[in-house]
Amino acid sequence: MNIKHILTNLKAGIKSPSSFFILIAGLFGLGFIILIPPFQNPDEVVHFYRAYQVSNLQITGQKIGSSVGGDIPRSIVETVDENTKGTHGTLINFNDNEKYRKSVLKQSLKKPLNKEDTVKIVFPNSAINSPFTYLPQSLGIAFGKILNLSPVLLLYLGRLFGLAFFILCVFYAIKLIPHNKWVYAGVACLPMVLAQASSITGDTVVYSSVFIIMASILYAQKNRLSMKMLVVLTACFVLMSVSKQVFILLAPLLLLVPRKFMPHKVNKGIYISVVLVVMAICFAGWQYLSAASGAADATIGSPGSNMNAQKEMLIHYPEVGVNAMARTFLTPYGDDIYVSFAGNFGWLHAPLPLYAVATVYVLLSILLFVRYEKEVVPRRLKLYNSTLIVIAVAIVAATAGALYLSFTPLGDMLLRGFQGRYVIPSVIVVAGIVYSSRAIRIPMTQYRSVVQILTVVVLAISMCVVFGRFYLV
Repeated sequence: MNIKHILTNLKAGIKSPSSFFILIAGLFGLGFIILIPPFQNPDEVVHFYRAYQVSNLQITGQKIGSSVGGDIPRSIVETVDENTKGTHGTLINFNDNEKYRKSVLKQSLKKPLNKEDTVKIVFPNSAINSPFTYLPQSLGIAFGKILNLSPVLLLYLGRLFGLAFFILCVFYAIKLIPHNKWVYAGVACLPMVLAQASSITGDTVVYSSVFIIMASILYAQKNRLSMKMLVVLTACFVLMSVSKQVFILLAPLLLLVPRKFMPHKVNKGIYISVVLVVMAICFAGWQYLSAASGAADATIGSPGSNMNAQKEMLIHYPEVGVNAMARTFLTPYGDDIYVSFAGNFGWLHAPLPLYAVATVYVLLSILLFVRYEKEVVPRRLKLYNSTLIVIAVAIVAATAGALYLSFTPLGDMLLRGFQGRYVIPSVIVVAGIVYSSRAIRIPMTQYRSVVQILTVVVLAISMCVVFGRFYLV
């Protein structure tokens, strides 16, 4: 097979949104895995500890004093300490002068795991999470332990399994939906989406599940769901109920499935009731297990935060919370959120340049507001679209509210801890909006070319930013 034939096949392949997604997500996802140094993604250290714990089939965290964590091999703790310090001996994160030392990686690759030699480590922000939150990464780590790999290779294997899981789920979603295929392929290839999918984090399972849920809802607007599709859809909803509870707000999406497109002999009302009951049972079961282990009573939060006092203050002075939200999202104080949504890698210390940030928002605007095909508009268009918008806003508001109560110092006039990546699930939901004939439309070939070019450009810039931040002196 000559080069010309290979290029012809490649060109034909990327005309398909699913093929384009696999190519781009695989290529640049691996780029993020390789270029971002070990433990340099947001909170990746504590997420790795929890994923390792799950790989040992430890369902809940262990109560340690007033906090929660578990027994972690000493070699992993030492590997974390070695790989998070830069060329000047201080932490790489939040210090632009510190660069990653490749010599440390070479040493870490040879370091034995010695999983029997453990120490007790506190990691409350991740130890309270459900084991399902780290399902793909923990499988990769478990596989690496069978091969007796070093701690740093367990990290890379966890990242790789997470990326593979994300790609498979989104590929299934793109193949399933009858329209908006390029919209979802483009959203799935946004820089921060791929960066998170390529790290040890709970976001991988969340993003993957939301993609499948939205694909199923879109498919059901004009096609009958099969029993297999219904099982997958149900599994995603149940997974959300025990992973990150705020995404229980996605449950009303089930109401958008037309009764006539439910599988044969499946009553819509009974089905929704069963799903809600199963979600409630799984949620309650996880809360019970957390309480039984003592993890639920652990002290979690940031210095100066006090959930109970914050609740009391909001009850008596609700305008304080409203003002804090407005200042965070609607003034220059919130600029970091919009930059971090477009692309701010590592510990939010490797931002895209402003021209690249603008390019990401141009790409997102095209994906959300421009169409290339005539969509089948359901009769209840207004109700359908309004429901998606309400759910998307509710998810952002619930996430912001939880952070204000748990991580924002009492009475602070800014919301602390909110990052742009927290908006991504809402963007996936909004991407399912069906537009009427009055929507902006351009020919398919132009739409595809613009989306492909802008996607590759912003991801290529992202690779350069990551490389410059962590390796160039």
